Amino acid sequence: MNIIVLRDELVNSLYAVERSVGFGSSLPMLKNVLIRADGPTITVTATNLEFAVIYSFQGKVINSGSISVPFHLLNSVIKNLNSEKLSISVREGNVVDITTDNYNASLHGFDAKDYPIIPSIHKSDGKININIESFTEAIECVIGSTQYSEIRPEISGVFMEANSDSMRFVATDGFRLAEKEISGFHMDLSGLDGIGVIIPLRSVEEIYRLLKTQKEGDLNIFVDQTQILFKTERMEMISRVVDGNFPEYKAIIPKDAAIEAILPRRELMSAIKLTSSFSGKNNDLLFASGENGKFIELSSSDGSVGQNTYRITSKIKGGGFSLLFNWKYLMEGIKIFNTDEVIIGVNADDKPVKIKSAGDISLVYVVVPMKK
Repeated sequence: MNIIVLRDELVNSLYAVERSVGFGSSLPMLKNVLIRADGPTITVTATNLEFAVIYSFQGKVINSGSISVPFHLLNSVIKNLNSEKLSISVREGNVVDITTDNYNASLHGFDAKDYPIIPSIHKSDGKININIESFTEAIECVIGSTQYSEIRPEISGVFMEANSDSMRFVATDGFRLAEKEISGFHMDLSGLDGIGVIIPLRSVEEIYRLLKTQKEGDLNIFVDQTQILFKTERMEMISRVVDGNFPEYKAIIPKDAAIEAILPRRELMSAIKLTSSFSGKNNDLLFASGENGKFIELSSSDGSVGQNTYRITSKIKGGGFSLLFNWKYLMEGIKIFNTDEVIIGVNADDKPVKIKSAGDISLVYVVVPMKK
């Protein structure tokens, strides 16, 4: 293999695959990246066996070929070069030569044949085409409502379901739930009524990291029974999907609310942040309606610290209530909205609370109050 590439292109490719490298693996080859040159296209690939990322760019390919190279060493060299272009060539014994106008290095590579085979989706159960910005906004809304769980892997990720009419992203950890519905997508279901897959949390975090800086372009998503593939113009990421059934989440979301409180979102966030300073080790925060139904009172206390109270003017319909929240879960639900006001729907002091916005019916957040 013999190629000439722009340094910045190689830096971008190494950034893209960095978190896919299996640094903690007992398999030495997973700590490498695979560089392949074919025609004018050069690809850099990394995998940790949970997911893999392939990044492609254009360069001058003098001789096609492939080589596996330790990521850390290659990344350290490339990031510290100050030349615009560099040459990478492979000679006998898998020795990799890196050359610029004023620098040269030789490092030991490995035969590309020994690099793990990257799985592919040959026949997908469904294909979705969606705007990148819409996808990342949806992920941003729900990802905070899940967490890593080896005991319940079916909720350690984001559930993506789609049919010809709608596409939803849902996440829950048993104490809170977020659902975001999006439109403006195109789908080919290959004769199926719809698709539903659980994307592992680490994979969701990675695809979000890769896409969040892009405001334009489309994302193609391919799904089969065991894998999901995300594909843009330059990048592919393939991940396993969680083997399990996502909870029947629609039954968890309250359809109606006996009491509704309309609150200014930014002031509510400030109030939560302020009053939580006195919260105890359980992060408990009392959230109650005022006597005349014209304000909400937030309060927290700790016997060793003290107590504090904050009142917010509110429009309350339906009666009074007194709820005890984990303030972190409440804050998570408020901050994912981008409207001026949020509507908090209550049915009973021990029942799930639904948070929504009059200006954005596509987003719903549900949080379970703590026991008093």
